[in-house]
Parts: sequence; structure tokens; C-alpha cells
Amino acid sequence: MSEIETTTIAIVGGGASGVILTNHLLQSDRDDLRIVLIEQNNEAGLGLAYGTNQPEHILNVQAARMSALETRPDDFIDWLRDHGYDDVDLPTRYMPRMLYGNYLKSIIERHKADPRFCIFKAKCVAIKENDTQAELIFDDGTKMGATFVVLATGHDETPSPAFKHSVKLGRAGDNSRPYDGDTLIVGTGLSMIDTWLELESRSQAGVIRAVSRRGLTPLSHGPTKPTPLEDDEIPFGAPLSAIMRWLRTKASLHMENGGSWRDVVDGLRPFTQRLWKSLSIADRNRFLRHGKPYWDAHRHRLAPQLRDRLDAAIASGRVELIAAKLGEISPGANGYEVALRRRGATRAEKIDAGRIYDCSGIIRNLGQSPNPVMRHLIETGMAKPDEVPIGLALSKDDSLLNHGNTSSRRLFAIGPLARASYFEIDSVPDIRPQCEALARRLL
Repeated sequence: MSEIETTTIAIVGGGASGVILTNHLLQSDRDDLRIVLIEQNNEAGLGLAYGTNQPEHILNVQAARMSALETRPDDFIDWLRDHGYDDVDLPTRYMPRMLYGNYLKSIIERHKADPRFCIFKAKCVAIKENDTQAELIFDDGTKMGATFVVLATGHDETPSPAFKHSVKLGRAGDNSRPYDGDTLIVGTGLSMIDTWLELESRSQAGVIRAVSRRGLTPLSHGPTKPTPLEDDEIPFGAPLSAIMRWLRTKASLHMENGGSWRDVVDGLRPFTQRLWKSLSIADRNRFLRHGKPYWDAHRHRLAPQLRDRLDAAIASGRVELIAAKLGEISPGANGYEVALRRRGATRAEKIDAGRIYDCSGIIRNLGQSPNPVMRHLIETGMAKPDEVPIGLALSKDDSLLNHGNTSSRRLFAIGPLARASYFEIDSVPDIRPQCEALARRLL
């Protein structure tokens, strides 16, 4: 590659974000383009979300909206039909995530014969930048030069340091061997659902206790017809309290007229990123503390059959939801002893857990990320957490801002790392347009 003048784009992370960006870049007919997809795990295209072998882990978006390409909206549907799924209701179905992982792998297979593309299996631990190129450094000391580097590392695969002794589902420390006692899951969102389903498939004994500050779980999908909204009726730039009041009023009036709150939430979806950007920094942080759990429960919903199954497990006592603040976690006679104070209680109590799973979602302070390349970039000042520290500080073109607030010429971020800028940037329908726009800029 170094013997000819090329534009080399290194993408760090081979999950959904990395694969979707790769796919957009390789639509170009440029001969001088080189794409290196860097993935430390066995296969590109899987990541945390789609690397599951559990058929009950299903997508939370209907199949019709899950194409990896903006310009080919039926790409996933066509792939499903090519693989024997020809149901009449296919576009509206919520397919298993393992199938979507296979779809992403098939996209990589499409490009493997392209001489402009390669996959490099390695763990990036540091990045340097100079006037002529960026340099990636890997854990074995190997180095690689690139014209541009795009960080697409997605969700952290190691537990948050805030929850000692915890593990992530399917990652280091987790295994399918039964263990004594009950299970504690930190978090009550979609990741908790995944963990609960996996534990059920393992026939794990004991009660599964899921804990979060408010104890809110995802609500059910249902028939929906998104409410058409116009720009001039959405309170862009208003204080958070006024926006929430407007949303509650809108939903109440719609329900009084026979509609569903889902219609209003889904109607707002095309505007959520703009609405987020219109908030002050103080209101963004306020929303994360107080409003996000309620938004997530209504916005990131469960397929009806899973919601029914969860309700049955709660009713039977197999699953216990606890609204509480976690305290000290320490080794105990039955695995671990966990202190918690239930919502509204004045005193803490202690419970036992044979294993603790971290399903707490986003890291609220990116500076504490267990990802080594992220820590290196922040510690050296090449990057910084946003003022809303759930993501990196980025300029309008998705390039990294350093500690001096200067935009990088070579380093960019996509997907969940861009949460502070976009808020909703975890699902494929949100990631896809970001990847397409960045691909156009890089090319």
C-alpha cells in the first residue's frame, strides 16, 4: 500500500457501525481507495448486539427498516427472501438478531474479493497523528499508517468499573455453568432482557433480580401509525420542561381521540436528533438524569411476545424488578453480597448473588471507559469527552475535538461513540445515515 499514492481509511471496530461504513465506502469506484477493517474478535459484523446465538434475542426494529444501505432500503428484506423467508408480513416482523449478524457477515463476504479491502484482526491500543498520516498501534507492537481513522468501537465489552465483580453476558467471566444462588442484573433495559433470556435457556436456578434506580422496563410494541409532525409544531430550543410538557400533552390528546402513545413517540423519531441538538448542555445532562429512563421504556420497546413472557416471569416470582440505588458489592458466602437502598426507603439492605451481570447501558463518563484506545486518546489530549460525557466531543463533521477544542483532520467517530452529539445513534436506522454522510466526506 505504501508504494502507491492511496487514501487508506482504517476503521477500528468490526461491529454493525464498522461494517455499514465499510459498505458505504466500497460503493465508490475509486481505485486509489484502501479500506482496513480492524476487529479484535473472530468475526467482523457481529459485535455485542448481533454476536448472539440465542434465537429469542430479536431485533427491536421491523425488518423493513434494517437495510445497511441508505440507497437500497430493501437490502435486508431481499437477503431474507434469498435465505427462505418469504412471509407476507416479512417487512413488519422483528427478526432474530443472530440472523441480522449473518446478514452483516454476508456484506463483508460481498467485499472480500475487492482488492481495496482487507480485515486486520488486532486490538488497537493507541493512535498517533501527524501532518501526513495517523498511526495506529496494536497490543503486539504492530503499527499501521492511515490517511483517516474512524472509531467504530460501539459498546464497551467489559463491565463498568462502577460495578465490581460484575460480568458482561457472553464475555470474559461469563460461562454457561450453573452457579449457586440468585442472580443480580444491574439495569432493567433491553440488555437485561437479553441476559434474562439467556439465563432462562441455561436453566439457571434461583431468582433473577434486576435493579435500576427507577425499575422501569421496556414497554411492548403494538399497532402504530406514526403521528405526522411538522417542524413548526415541535418546540426546538425550548427548555426541557416545556418540551416534556408538550410531549405529554400531545400524547394525552392523541389517546383521547382513540390513538396510541406509540403513534406520538414514533412520529417524533425523525426529529429526536435535532431536538437533542437544540437543548442546552444543562438540559441535556438533566434529561439523562431524570428523563431518559422514561423515554427509553417508551421508545425502545419489546416485541409483544417477549413482553408477555417477562410479565409472566415477574408474576411467578422467577424475575424480581427492584427500584433501588446500589451500594457496596463485596464477596460473600453465596458469591457476592450487595447493598442496596430501595426507592423510598431510608435504610439499605443486603442481598446475595451468585453472579452479577452489568446491563447498565451507556457509560455516563467516557473518561472511565475500559477501552484502551479510548483511554489513550483522552489521556493524551487527542480526544475529550463531550460536556455531556456519554460520548466523545465531536465537530459537526464527526471529527474528534482535542483538549484544545481543535478539530482533528484525520480522526472521526461513528455510532455509539457519537451519542453526545446525536443522542439516538445506537440502532441501524440511526447509524446508517451517519455512515453514509461520513463516507461522502471521506471520499
